[in-house]
Amino acid sequence: MKAPFTKLERTLTPAGTFMARVFRIIYIGTIKESYMGEEKEMPKLMLTWELPTETHVFKEENGAQPFTISKEYTHSMGKKSNLRPVTEAIIGTALTDEEAYGFDHDELLGLACQITIIHEDKQSGTWEKVTTVSPLLKGVVCPEQFNQSKVLSFEKWNEEMFTALPKFIKDKIVSSKEYKAMKGLKEEVEAVNPDSIPF
Repeated sequence: MKAPFTKLERTLTPAGTFMARVFRIIYIGTIKESYMGEEKEMPKLMLTWELPTETHVFKEENGAQPFTISKEYTHSMGKKSNLRPVTEAIIGTALTDEEAYGFDHDELLGLACQITIIHEDKQSGTWEKVTTVSPLLKGVVCPEQFNQSKVLSFEKWNEEMFTALPKFIKDKIVSSKEYKAMKGLKEEVEAVNPDSIPF
């Protein structure tokens, strides 16, 4: 007899194209992932946007709040990376190689852009996915930020913020080489050049 399976019921972030504002950045650290059939160690970060025009009452005591959505990127600003064009879209300008490699992603906090979201059906349920990040249309003004800006990095560690994260994000951070170094744990690392990774 097969075990019963219940799909996770969730309030989905709407699909479509919306104004969005970056309010949280999480530097996950260098973690192991499969790339072209091999396990590699790659630096990762996660951007989280709020959608100020799309709100929902998640808890009665808090009233209506903006939907939020996150996406994880390899922390690379090489020409083949996905993060570089996303960064350029958010800041609204192209970067030279020198500017790209010197860019501090903390500077994205509070900046507005436009994102496109789709819904994907999986065995575990329907999930949201950011497919496109683009600059705001000329003349469009994004509403004021709702959520407090937050950064979690190993240089700006915040245990309270870390503890409040979903388990799957915490598990990734704990597995990172930077977290283990911060906690005094030793680990052999097989380095990979993130600029050669197109995601």
